[in-house]
Amino acid sequence: MLSENTFAVGNSHMRTHYEVTDKKYPLVVKLGTIENGDADVYSYDASEDDAVEDPNLIKHLAHWGIDANTAKKTAKSTQEIELDLNRDWEWEKMQENGVVLEPVFGRGLTPMVNIGSSCYINSLMQTLIRIPEVVERYNDRYVEIFENSGFPKAQDEFDAQMAKVVYALLSGDYSKEGNDLNGIKPYQFRRVAGKEHPEFKTSKQQDVEEYLRHICELMEQSSYTPNPVDAIRFQTENRFEDIASGQVRYNDREDTILQMVIPMEMASEVKDEAGTVRKQVSLDMCLESTFSDSTVDDFKSPITGEVKGARNRMRMKTFPKYLFVQMKKFILENSATGVNVKKMDIEVLLDETLNLETYRGTGVADGEVLLPEEPEIQNGSKNEVNEEIVNMLLVMGFSDVACRKAVKATNNSTAEAASDWLMQHLDDPDLNTEVKNAESSSDNDDPQVQDMANMFGFPAFKIRFALKKFNNSADQAINWLFNNPDEEIPEEKKKPVVEKRFDDGHGKYSLIGMISHMGANTHCGHYVAHVKHGDRWILFNDEKVNESQRTPFGLGYVYLYKRDD
Repeated sequence: MLSENTFAVGNSHMRTHYEVTDKKYPLVVKLGTIENGDADVYSYDASEDDAVEDPNLIKHLAHWGIDANTAKKTAKSTQEIELDLNRDWEWEKMQENGVVLEPVFGRGLTPMVNIGSSCYINSLMQTLIRIPEVVERYNDRYVEIFENSGFPKAQDEFDAQMAKVVYALLSGDYSKEGNDLNGIKPYQFRRVAGKEHPEFKTSKQQDVEEYLRHICELMEQSSYTPNPVDAIRFQTENRFEDIASGQVRYNDREDTILQMVIPMEMASEVKDEAGTVRKQVSLDMCLESTFSDSTVDDFKSPITGEVKGARNRMRMKTFPKYLFVQMKKFILENSATGVNVKKMDIEVLLDETLNLETYRGTGVADGEVLLPEEPEIQNGSKNEVNEEIVNMLLVMGFSDVACRKAVKATNNSTAEAASDWLMQHLDDPDLNTEVKNAESSSDNDDPQVQDMANMFGFPAFKIRFALKKFNNSADQAINWLFNNPDEEIPEEKKKPVVEKRFDDGHGKYSLIGMISHMGANTHCGHYVAHVKHGDRWILFNDEKVNESQRTPFGLGYVYLYKRDD
């Protein structure tokens, strides 16, 4: 039996043998699963009748001349077969197999062709164009953006390529009934949006949540108004309490995606229509887990010197017009080969509304005493990291370099935030590569560049280009500059200083879009998007755009909510 009401095909020979031998030998081993002293073992004993662990497995197999330590696995385990069945169910649900889906056409219903593992791009773009600020910048100012860019610069500028895709998706020109040429292919968009990123410049499958953050960074660098990120950016209020002294510290943190914790331990088991048992958890349980207190057991009080631990609590400080919510379905799991990413097989029960007003932060309460600022952070370099958080991450099996990068990237906030960052960057090629300190690249802050510019007369941007080309070798850089006087070196573009705005309103939202993932992890499988279009839900599955009949709200990975203004 693989799961309740789901059975493997067989002839019951093993059960028959158990019964004809007076039920003396209840254990059976699936031979193809033997490896490293482990295997699938099942007990036919009436008190068990289930998969079990045999502490004497190596000894029992040796009796039959089988070396469990050298045997190689040749067949799927029962757990792996069950996982495959669950994935098949997931694919069918998310793509709404088994029902007749009517194709739809018109403005905002344009298909995007899968150009090779580009479903994460397609699903995100179909969702982003539901945000009016994205439409206002990239659709309404389409002509202006292209006129300012000009040809051929437009081929390599993010604003132009973003505008081209948004305009094409909304125009309806590539979504006409009976037209064989419907749909757009985002070749240039993928190249331009990913050219400066080690992962997104490849043609491999990616995590749509990471890609959303990347696209937000690119949109932030633009000078065109309005800034769509202002519509989704929010602040959280983080309260840290020293248990020994009762004193507290408040910190604000900026984000564009609310990460929702899924409490697997609170899940219930429910039979679906096919009789298969699946795990479910309610959205309310996820909210409670996300906003509940977390503890730091080994925290030493700077006030009393006692090691009594500390408590962290997160609240929402602002509620943006549009809120992206990520269900944290991917968790880190320690294994013999290191730390791996595992996907939770679970459904989150939710409806089309979300009320977060209960979790609004209120700031310092009357009577609370504030902890003094940490001197090492207050007076030290901004590059210093919280060693306590680093040590907590090291226990999980990450390298020291990776842990420090994570803690620094999350501004010394919490171990949970740092571990989330690590999980999102596990495939970064330079995750374990130490980066030399280079806090600033401006002329005034880089004495080497300034000295070389004064001595040899080259512009500072050319010297920086040459130093980067030759791995900071001054001699090689200067020789190259003298030997290549006609080499065209692009002037550095200074990133515009963006004034960050935080829109705020009440915390009640309605669901208008969701992106679902099928597969074992975010770097394989497939993404689709379900989007509210008028009063209908539309399924965007790359080239297929259909009216949704059974929208699988509980299986989303990234959700988009609109504030009820």
